[in-house]
Amino acid sequence: MLNFLLNLLGRYGLMATGFSVICYLLWKIMTNHLKHIADDIKSVLSKIIGLEKKLDSTVERVAKIEGNLKI
Repeated sequence: MLNFLLNLLGRYGLMATGFSVICYLLWKIMTNHLKHIADDIKSVLSKIIGLEKKLDSTVERVAKIEGNLKI
């Protein structure tokens, strides 16, 4: 790998080597960042599902109370 980088440096100068290193580092940062975003989405979805279950039980209780009230 080092030989390849030195070969690029010798032929095309520092710009091509720097560009390839920057592209590689940006790719690594973006894939890591996207993984964290996916994990955050999964945790938010699990919280939403738990909230939906609580709301469903609350709706049933409210319906029973409304049925017992004579308005």
